[in-house]
Amino acid sequence: MALMEWEFDESGASGGQFMATGKVIEQLRRHLAKNEVDDAVKLYESCVQETVGKQLWSEFTSASVQMKKNIANLFYRSRDYARAATACEALEEWGAAARAYAASDAWEKAAACHARAGDDKKAASMFAKAGDHRKAAEILYKAKDYSAAADALAKSGDPVGAGQLFMRAGDDEGAARALSQVPSNHPQFVQAVGLLSEVLVKLNRRDLAAQRLAMALPRGQAIQSKMMAEIAYRLGRLMWEQGQVDHARHAFELVLAFDRNYKDTARLYASMETNATAPVAPANSGAFRAVKGTPDPVRKGAIPPAGSTDPFAALDGNPFAPRPDAPRAPVAPAETVPVGYVQRMEGYDALKQLPIFDALTLDEMKALYGISDQVQFADGEILIEQGHPGQGLFIVRDGSIRVCKVEAGGKESVLATLPAGKYVGEMSLMDDAPTSARVVAVGQVKALRIRKERLEQLMFEHDRIALRIYRTFVRTLSERLRSQNARS
Repeated sequence: MALMEWEFDESGASGGQFMATGKVIEQLRRHLAKNEVDDAVKLYESCVQETVGKQLWSEFTSASVQMKKNIANLFYRSRDYARAATACEALEEWGAAARAYAASDAWEKAAACHARAGDDKKAASMFAKAGDHRKAAEILYKAKDYSAAADALAKSGDPVGAGQLFMRAGDDEGAARALSQVPSNHPQFVQAVGLLSEVLVKLNRRDLAAQRLAMALPRGQAIQSKMMAEIAYRLGRLMWEQGQVDHARHAFELVLAFDRNYKDTARLYASMETNATAPVAPANSGAFRAVKGTPDPVRKGAIPPAGSTDPFAALDGNPFAPRPDAPRAPVAPAETVPVGYVQRMEGYDALKQLPIFDALTLDEMKALYGISDQVQFADGEILIEQGHPGQGLFIVRDGSIRVCKVEAGGKESVLATLPAGKYVGEMSLMDDAPTSARVVAVGQVKALRIRKERLEQLMFEHDRIALRIYRTFVRTLSERLRSQNARS
């Protein structure tokens, strides 16, 4: 059956151009085979129906390497980031795949691809963006960026692990901040106090170290573990050093009741009776980095197992490290797309050029195009009237427009003449203030119009679109202000 193509006059009620799906694919295939990616992009992104993207992906699965690269490039430049990312992954172009995933807010997938590309810091930042601070910390730790790993681990809700990493990075103040935030009902409270006491002694805050150690001891109860014995032992040494002999004696007695052979407690206790000089409290005995027989439940990846100083030692290794024995993930199977017809989005190329929409993906741009109107103006017809509330954004497709300042008495002073591709009225999308100039058609003008109320409804229904537009709008206004300030 012969492929057919129908074209409709844009001035008619239907508007636009319709082409058989097979014809579109045929043209795309021809452009890509000739490396005419620019032409392919214009054709692909102007198609309303999703069937073209599905069919093109089926072409990808069986194409040559160069054709696959061209298709991936086409997807990316058309802002079809999800397909671009999948295509780049299949090509093992990990950096490009990561950028495409990030552009579509698929942060975890972007992180995985950055990790495969060997860019640990970007991978960590993507995991943090996705809210997986623990995974970000793991990557930074393996990259030996202990300070950044500690920050990430603190955000993940693991202040004890963060404290250990701050200590490893030599940031005692950071360690103190992290460890002091551990509440008394936390399952690792005792371990946190032990680590904190080490840090506070190094910071020459023995008074605070003793205070924290005393808070951790059970009141009116015997010691039941080596960890608590270490707490009492340290407290005894600090109390004796500060001249509080009675408190030191009581702390040592708690240790001796648990184990008379615990470290040198018996000797120190006997020395107190002979008024010997108090020993200097150890800055770091390492007791709380690898305590054997800890009574606290060990959570995977949260505290080090016995005999280890590595807060990540319990993890299963780098989940991003490629395993030579692991089979490569198969490329997604080709999809069968029924023959149909594709509607072209006339004027889409003009819409795409607007800086205020340059952060939107292809699907989001299609949604934006869907709320736009195709409008025409005769020579001299007013698009925007000065002093009236703006009606929306106008993007000139054909012809040109004149921007005028209307003086007293109705005299017009021309400020600028804008050709096809330019736009006016963008400020009316954000506020209801009266417009500052009159905009008039010069000759016959075709334009796309986006009404304010329709854009507001679109952004209300799609938070991500709203965020992207507002962020870009603020950036555009800032650039204009800087430019005006530079000229003044």
